[in-house]
Amino acid sequence: MDYEIVSDLNKSDIFNVAHKFTTLRGSEFNPIEIDFLFAFISQIDEQDEVLKEYRINADVLSDKMQRRMRKERVAELFDSLIVKYISVSTADDEKRYSIFDTLSYSRKKELYTVKFSSEMKRFFLKLKPFTKGYLSDIFKLQSAYTKKIYLLCAQWQKAGSFTIKVDKLMSDLGIKEGNSYLQYGLFKSKVLKVAEKNMLEKSSIYFELQEKKDGKRVDELIFIIKTKPKAKALKAEEPKLFEPELSKVQKELDKLIGSKIEGHIIRGFRVVESDIYVETDVGDYRFLNIETLKQQIQRS
Repeated sequence: MDYEIVSDLNKSDIFNVAHKFTTLRGSEFNPIEIDFLFAFISQIDEQDEVLKEYRINADVLSDKMQRRMRKERVAELFDSLIVKYISVSTADDEKRYSIFDTLSYSRKKELYTVKFSSEMKRFFLKLKPFTKGYLSDIFKLQSAYTKKIYLLCAQWQKAGSFTIKVDKLMSDLGIKEGNSYLQYGLFKSKVLKVAEKNMLEKSSIYFELQEKKDGKRVDELIFIIKTKPKAKALKAEEPKLFEPELSKVQKELDKLIGSKIEGHIIRGFRVVESDIYVETDVGDYRFLNIETLKQQIQRS
């Protein structure tokens, strides 16, 4: 069986995606499309070798999204989603990656079925580093802009802050020429302040904003990322990072703090079951054993 029919989205609240996926750069997404996309991303086991077929009960998804999808609008949603893509730009290359291979809905069984493009493997499977977020947070946020800002904050949560040029942030959010939000005053009041308030009220993380000016013009923004006390309490209830039998591993890992992986300084480690998560300023790297980790450090 290469798929699972999901009956409880609470069991898969966490999603992991590559950093380059967090801006959803490329296609424009509305809030429903983002919710639908990340509902299925949350079903992926990122240690799988290949992407599978993922199925979610329509009533379960509607209840969690708090949006009742009219059956006649399913075709409209699929028509829009099937052409979505992710854009990746570098100094040498310009690439586009289709997100979906197939989207289907069974009226008889009331099941949504999604098959991601095989190219999405680079964004969803065996990631290092990766962005961790919560599906329940995504669902609670209102606008597409706020959801995208949440994803950026989730990417930089462990670092505690990030600085970004105003022009780049607008571009990452999909604010294009002709949009009135290109005027910073409107962008601040209608996008940033709305996201700041919505995340503070609804999500497990939120941000405070600082402006850096070039003359009279606001040139850069500093996002100070904070975690709500309730979310910290939940984190404390997670399985203990190091069981007694892992004490030797812990001592070995402690000696590696300050080393580098791909040029990024190691700040700490988490061990969950048999997996080792390496915390750096750009996110987490995941290793299956300490020998592979040491080899990677030696190559850096």
